[in-house]
Amino acid sequence: MPIHHRFLALLAISLAAPGIAWAHVDGANHAHGFFDGVLHPLLGLDHLLAMVAVGLWAGQTGGPARLAAPAMFVAGMVFGLVFGAPVAASAFVEPSVALTIVVLGLLLAFAMAFPAWLGLALLIIAGALHGAAHAGEAPAAFVSFAAGALLTTLLLHLIGVGAAISLRQRSGLTLRVLGGVATGMGLLILGGWSAEASL
Repeated sequence: MPIHHRFLALLAISLAAPGIAWAHVDGANHAHGFFDGVLHPLLGLDHLLAMVAVGLWAGQTGGPARLAAPAMFVAGMVFGLVFGAPVAASAFVEPSVALTIVVLGLLLAFAMAFPAWLGLALLIIAGALHGAAHAGEAPAAFVSFAAGALLTTLLLHLIGVGAAISLRQRSGLTLRVLGGVATGMGLLILGGWSAEASL
C-alpha cells in the first residue's frame, strides 16, 4: 500500500476512534520498561505522525538535514524528558504536541527550507515538547522506557527519511500531499482536545 494511502487510512481510523489519537489520553503512567517505551510512539497517533513527519521533511530537504533533523528532534526529546516536568504538569502539553504535527505538516506541504539553525531549532523545540509529555513519569523503569521510546523515535525518523527519498525520485507532489494530510490530522487532534477540554 502506498504511504499516502496509509496516512489516509490513519485519518479515517482517527475520525472513527479519536481516543487513539492521544498517546496519553488516560493520564496514566506509561513508563513501565524498555518494551513499553519501544511500543509507545507506535500506539499514540500524535507521536507516530510527528516522528514520521520529521523524517519525511528531513528527506525532502535533503543534504545534511537527513541526519541532522532526526538527531536534533531526539536531542530535544532527551531535554524534554529530563527537564520538562513543569511542562508535563501543564494542561497545554497535549495541544502543544498536536501543534507540532500541524507545524511539521505545513513544513512538508510547502517544502519549506530554512537556514539550518532555524530548522534545527524548530525540531529541538518539537522534540522537547514530545519528551516533556513524559517528564512527570518517574518510576524505577523510567530510564528503560525512555531508551525504548527514543529508539523507536529514531527508527521512525529514518523510515520517514527513506520514504521521502524514494518519493522524491518519483514526484515531490506526493510529499506535499502527505504534509497536507498530516496538517489536517494535527488540526483534528487539536480540535478533539479542545472539545474534551470544554466538557
